[in-house]
Amino acid sequence: MVSDAFVVAFAVPNTILALLGASTAAVFIPAYTRVGTNETDTHEGKLGYTRVDSDKRYFMSNILTLLALIGLLFTAVFATFPETLVFIFASQLDAATSDLAAELLRIMVWSSIPLLLFGILQAYLQIQKAFFMAAILVIPMNIYTILSIILSRSTEIVSVMGYGVVAGNLMALALLFAASYRKGYKYKPVIDPKMPELRMLLLLLAPVMLTTFIGEINMIVDRNFASSLAVGTISSLNYAGKTINIIVAVIGASIATVLYPRMSQYAAQENFGEIRRCVTESIKKLVPVLLPAALGVIILARPIVRIVYERGEFTGQNTQMAMESLRMYAPMLFFSCVNVILTRALFSIRDTKTPAAITAISVGVGIVLKFALIGPFAHAGLALSSSISAMLSTVLLLFAFRRKVGLLRLKRDYREWIKVLISLVVMGAAVSAGYLYLPVMDGSTLQCMVLTGGLVFAGVCVYVLMLAILRTTFLKESMGLVRGLLTPRRSG
Repeated sequence: MVSDAFVVAFAVPNTILALLGASTAAVFIPAYTRVGTNETDTHEGKLGYTRVDSDKRYFMSNILTLLALIGLLFTAVFATFPETLVFIFASQLDAATSDLAAELLRIMVWSSIPLLLFGILQAYLQIQKAFFMAAILVIPMNIYTILSIILSRSTEIVSVMGYGVVAGNLMALALLFAASYRKGYKYKPVIDPKMPELRMLLLLLAPVMLTTFIGEINMIVDRNFASSLAVGTISSLNYAGKTINIIVAVIGASIATVLYPRMSQYAAQENFGEIRRCVTESIKKLVPVLLPAALGVIILARPIVRIVYERGEFTGQNTQMAMESLRMYAPMLFFSCVNVILTRALFSIRDTKTPAAITAISVGVGIVLKFALIGPFAHAGLALSSSISAMLSTVLLLFAFRRKVGLLRLKRDYREWIKVLISLVVMGAAVSAGYLYLPVMDGSTLQCMVLTGGLVFAGVCVYVLMLAILRTTFLKESMGLVRGLLTPRRSG
């Protein structure tokens, strides 16, 4: 009950505000790169700022101030109608769980402003090429959340979890402001609705918000379907989805984060050839990494869930549900990473309407599939529908990218893909055999962790060995990259 209540309460502000914050951040980079160009020339600002860098900081302060005011408005709404919002997000919860979720939501509403500002500050750091700093500074948010959950369990005071989430968000916001200050940005409160860059951002924002909002609707629908199933289903789906999302964030989102400012700059120069090259090379490098990762998740789903989540109130039954969901989510790992890159590429050329339309189509198909699959497959059917929806998005985005930017020319590397698939099959067979004959799930959690780690290591070794035997270009380029990274250290 407590875990379901926390997941729902946490999801309400994070879904709604992350929607607005992430959408604004997505269009902020293309707008920011165009500040000072002919198409967005503006007059001298009221604060006496000068072109071009000062004008960019003025634009950023303008956005942050507007988002902070919107955050205050959402804080008031969340604090006034928590029960209604909980019902919208999980209508089938029992009365006790619903009341607990509303109580936690009243506390978490104070994270509204940080959640809205995170994206803009991280986008600024990405523009300044401080990618590691932009990613690492939100870790305190997760640390505070984890510590608050542990403290809540030991003290049996549920509200501690809510306060921990708020404290983590405020700490992350302070660190992001400090890092931005070190990179040359100093916030000054300003509201200038007449600024041309702001108008351009708002024109781009509506379709991006629609894209993100439709994606979040899919999550809301998942939770409502899950709330009609056995107790703990919401948490199990959430944990399985979170496992996939972590990998997507580490691999796909990280690559898109690095490429996005560069592609936006190319788009400002109308250099579509370089955008096409960036996307093509990224996908060529993602395929040999993501396919074995997805296969590994499918084979080792049960020990992964046991190691990461099975403790406290998370029982063996929850492990079974999360494992089945994780296996159905696994194909989404590849498609979601590719989707992030293709979507950002379209955003960079200021085409935000096409991704919105594609997301609407794929989510609509996904909802139909949920109705069809929840009966025979329960929670696993919900996860499988999400994977099919992500695959459909990938296909449609590839067609859209080809029409807007050009052909990716992935077919000419078909021999490379065959070599990767052969290596993948051999790796999968080796890991499956090891999992079948080793007592991975029979002993303690520590034994499970050691044996699972050994299987992962063995799988990587087999995969790399096969890539070497087949003389794949991917392995050669990867080894060249590693040597390039190590050479300066040796010479220094």
